[in-house]
Amino acid sequence: MPVENKAKEIRHPHEEFRSILVRGTNWVGDCVCALPALRLIRRSFPSAELTLMVKPWVAGIYQPSKLIDHLLIYDRKGKYKGPGGFLSAVRRLSRGGYELAILFQNAFQAAALTFLARIPHRWGYATDGRGFLLTRALPVNKETLKRHHVHYYMELLRGLGIAEEEAPQMELSIDEGVKDKIRQLLQSRGVNWEKPLVGINPGAAFGPAKRWLPERFAELADRLEQSAGCRVVIVGSAKERDIARQMTNIMKSTPIVLTGDTTLQELIAVISLCQLFISNDSGPMHLAAALKVPTIGIFGPTDERITAPWGEGHAVVSKQIECRPCQLVTCPADHQCMKAITAEEVYSVAQQKLTQTQRLN
Repeated sequence: MPVENKAKEIRHPHEEFRSILVRGTNWVGDCVCALPALRLIRRSFPSAELTLMVKPWVAGIYQPSKLIDHLLIYDRKGKYKGPGGFLSAVRRLSRGGYELAILFQNAFQAAALTFLARIPHRWGYATDGRGFLLTRALPVNKETLKRHHVHYYMELLRGLGIAEEEAPQMELSIDEGVKDKIRQLLQSRGVNWEKPLVGINPGAAFGPAKRWLPERFAELADRLEQSAGCRVVIVGSAKERDIARQMTNIMKSTPIVLTGDTTLQELIAVISLCQLFISNDSGPMHLAAALKVPTIGIFGPTDERITAPWGEGHAVVSKQIECRPCQLVTCPADHQCMKAITAEEVYSVAQQKLTQTQRLN
């Protein structure tokens, strides 16, 4: 049972707090899935000064953002490194004058930080053995874990008495200056905007089991360039350069490769300029869906019911293999869940999406 701190009086969630701290999640996909909940906090506490605390590699999602007033970067490899850095972070939060902390992150440390900083009201899920550090600790509903991950964060707020009837809405802002820069970059690489621009993300930070085969991505990209008259841009992180290289080395056409060459804000801008985005289950896939770019998610070991692209107009390609979804980082067998998906199948879905997009335009 979660333990509540009875020494403090719990205010009604919609009573005005002057200063609120939200501890964001640590991964791009999770951050995107938490955007509707962050939007709801902003709407529920319109007069509060809202600070979001996140790791540096996801900060670009919130720069710019109308949902928050301040962005606090929690760099545990830099300013807040080691035990001394942890205590420095505690002191930083203590000086913030926060009356309420809402923890999207599930870790014990997130609760310990806000507890030691003496933030009076600390709300979150009772995960990682941290319930005794929270003033309102909610057990995780097993049914919630079976629904899309967006609902995981919305149900936390619902359990805290913060709820609205309308469907959860994404709100992801784009830096227009960065977008103009990327538009010019793409034009310098031969994009003339008369051909549909298709983004492809062949990587996935979670691990190799989530990655469709590079040769299948290569075949798909060639068909998009040569048969569908598209221009393909390949994106991903610096750690995924080898994956992009494996793909392009066997391609007949020459796509634009930006893998490892963009910041997160620049990646968001690239995706926003695409007419279609094709990706493994990954952070960039969720970014595309949040930007309302028609998205095709290729799913193997993960469960599309939980992490499919959120919203209308997207598609998932997967196979009902007996061992999936296994949620494993690496496949202990023959990776059949991904090998069973052909380039022809994904290309067919891509054609449908491109046709729908052209009709809408």
